[in-house]
Order: sequence, then structure tokens, then C-alpha cells
Amino acid sequence: ILQIDGEDVKWADSWSLALGDKAGKTVELLVNSTASKDGARTVKLKAMTPTQVRDIEYENEVKKARAEVEKLSNGRLAYLHIKAMNKDTLQRFERELWGKARLKDGIVLDIRDNQGGNTHDDILAQLSRTVYGYTQPRDAERMTQPVKHLGKPIILMINQNAASDGEIFPMGFRNLKLGKILGVQTPGYVIGT
Repeated sequence: ILQIDGEDVKWADSWSLALGDKAGKTVELLVNSTASKDGARTVKLKAMTPTQVRDIEYENEVKKARAEVEKLSNGRLAYLHIKAMNKDTLQRFERELWGKARLKDGIVLDIRDNQGGNTHDDILAQLSRTVYGYTQPRDAERMTQPVKHLGKPIILMINQNAASDGEIFPMGFRNLKLGKILGVQTPGYVIGT
């Protein structure tokens, strides 16, 4: 990179000033494989914040893990990752669980590196629903009550990097006997701020 928006930059320079306010904007870069402007070309990119970059990297990791589980299970298992115990992640979990995942033979539920929050009860309530009855509409399939009932094997993956509610959740999962837990034990801090 030789220039950022027409301003010369060098390898040893701090680029934070040149890029500091560019998130969401188009940035013009003069680039070359050598430190010369001869033969250089201009490229335009839309700048992102570090958080946006981390989100893209996270989505790529989930996609990669999901493909691996799909491949190793011959399409029989669903992979869900719970990044944090917050409202947005809970809504994503619900969409994924009651969407395609419920059609699979089992679930690989991954909370490794979970950042905590306070939604363990909501997630456990969905995973632990038991069938108490059935409805049989005329000329239709028999449905369970509650309608949203998983009733499939679950493997929970944990690690030492889960924090706070990411540690309470596996304890509830174990006590409710919802499935097997694999991985490195969480530290047990359960610290809230």
C-alpha cells in the first residue's frame, strides 16, 4: 500500500490516522507488489470496523464447522453455535433450532468461547420441553403438544473460554440430563459485571 485516499504512506507509518474515520466508506488505495509507484494500481474498498471483521470471521468459522458436522454425520446432525447469552443470539438460536435443525436426527450444540449474558434459562426451556399430549386434526399429521418439541440427542461442546452464563448453561444442561457434554471444563468463575 503506497497511498490511502491520495496520501502517501510507508510501511513503518501508523495507518490509524489515515483509516480512523473510514468505516462504512469507500477507501481508495494505491497498491503495488514493490515500493514503487511505477506500475502501481488503484483499488477501491469499503472499510470495516474491527468488530465487523470479527463478525465476518465468526460467521466463516460457524459455516466451516457446520459443513464439517454435515459431512462427518452424512447430513444427519445439525450444528448450532451460541456465541453469547444475549437477546440477539437467543433469537438466532431459536430460528436455527426450529428451522432446519429440528429436521435432523440430532444436534451438535457448541458454546465454546461463549461470552456470557443471561439467557441460559430461555435456551434450556426450549431444549427440555417434554411432550404432554398430541393433537390429531382430521386428514393431517398428528402433532405433539407442545408443537415445538425437540426430542433428539444433543451433544454440548464446551471449553475453558466460556464465561458467566456460558458456564451456568452447561450446569443446567447436565442437571436436566439433556445430553452429553464434551470438551474442556469451564473455569467455574460465573462472574457478572
